[in-house]
Order: sequence, then C-alpha cells, then structure tokens
Amino acid sequence: MTKTAASKPLSKPLAALKRSTKGLSDREVAALFKLIRTKTNAELQVVLGRSAKKPPAKAKTQRDSLVQALTVILQPILARAAEKADLLMDHLGADVTRAPKGLSDAVRVLRRTHTDEAILEGAKSLLAKVARRHSMREVVT
Repeated sequence: MTKTAASKPLSKPLAALKRSTKGLSDREVAALFKLIRTKTNAELQVVLGRSAKKPPAKAKTQRDSLVQALTVILQPILARAAEKADLLMDHLGADVTRAPKGLSDAVRVLRRTHTDEAILEGAKSLLAKVARRHSMREVVT
C-alpha cells in the first residue's frame, strides 16, 4: 500500500486552510488565493478582524528648552558639544571637578548656582568673547 500526497497528514496551517475553504466553489477559492497574493499581511489581518499590533514607539525624551537655546547660540563656535560646555562653565566661573559631557550636563551643573537667564546671557557673552579673541578683523584703537 503506497501513500499518496492527499493521504499525508497536513500541517496545521494547511489543515486550517482546508477547513476554512470547505463549502466554497472553485471560483471562490481561486478568488481567495488571488486576494491573498495581492494583499500584504497587515491588510489581511485587518480583513480578518485582527489588528496587526505595532511595537510601542519609544517615548521621546523632552529636550530642555535652555539646552536647545544654548545649542543655537553656541552654534558658530566650531567645537564639540563637550568643549562648548567646558568653555561655558569656565566663562561663568563654575567650579567642578568633572568635565561636562555635553551642554545638557553643563546646564544641570550651572542651574545649581545660576538662573536660566544668567546662563543664556553668559552664553551670549562667551560667543562675543570668542568672536573678539579669534576674529580675523584688525581692531584699531
């Protein structure tokens, strides 16, 4: 006795497909297969009433508005953010043992002793100081 392809046990998805197409005409089955080939998995999930769950989006951390303002103000200084933060802290006279890793780290330290307005004014005066010191223009006095 030989086994034919029809007598082999079907896998679960094929068995489910066979059950779901039972009672449909050949034309309806052909239309179903055509639909399956043309649609994406997400569209088929919606048709079946299952919502294709998307992974939850990462919560974006809120950037500090002062850090954003400092980034814009200090943009003309061609240096890394850590160097800009170090310059700003030296300019404002902050006494720290550890160098800041970036502007946000510097703002965290500076807020202990300065107001936001004082930090902004310090950044503007730092930019003016750097511009005066490294300007290519000759100043006649």
